Amino acid sequence: MGPSSSHTMGPEKAARIFKSENEDAERFKALIYGSLAKTGKGHMTDKAIIRALSPVPTEIEFVPHADFTLPHPNTVDFIAYKDGRQTTSMRALSIGGGDIVIEGREEMLAPDVYPENSFAEISKICKANHIRLSDYVEQCEGKQIWDFLNGIWEAMKRSVNEGISVTGILEGGLQVERKAQLLYNGILMRARRRGRTGSSAHMRSPSANKMPPPVQS
Repeated sequence: MGPSSSHTMGPEKAARIFKSENEDAERFKALIYGSLAKTGKGHMTDKAIIRALSPVPTEIEFVPHADFTLPHPNTVDFIAYKDGRQTTSMRALSIGGGDIVIEGREEMLAPDVYPENSFAEISKICKANHIRLSDYVEQCEGKQIWDFLNGIWEAMKRSVNEGISVTGILEGGLQVERKAQLLYNGILMRARRRGRTGSSAHMRSPSANKMPPPVQS
């Protein structure tokens, strides 16, 4: 998965929906427009879509400059083929945070979980009812939110550990060098020079209770 929810999670979600609705398709094509097309390789938009549509063969075409007005900068057209001809298509808009809108199906938008429109309003409710913010979240989301958030926390720790464990060039063809390990080792070295220990330093390994040695390439 790439670094952007709107450039990977959203298109992947749309691709899975399209695949589920076209199980007899022999091949797919995805036209990736606008902002998605301009950064799609670096953000691995194409890989997210191909993975979601696999094992059906999928052609990816980046169209950074569409010849029509895009309904959203992150627009993808999905096309299904069978017996050598196009059978159906679907246009999806990745609107942020992994959420999508499918043209003609705007009713698919998830309802608002929180009725308030700002944190200031939420803060007033918490103070008026003498509850913590976490209590308010549980009231709105249900107790299952904690298992969901724990899953996110575990994924974040795995991502951090992976980032500080490898070097080289990031995927995507933009020739961006990985810097997490270099920065992490630099922080560890500066902390040790100041005489900090694993129990008092702020920067710790996400999967350990004490500060590990610098990572070796």
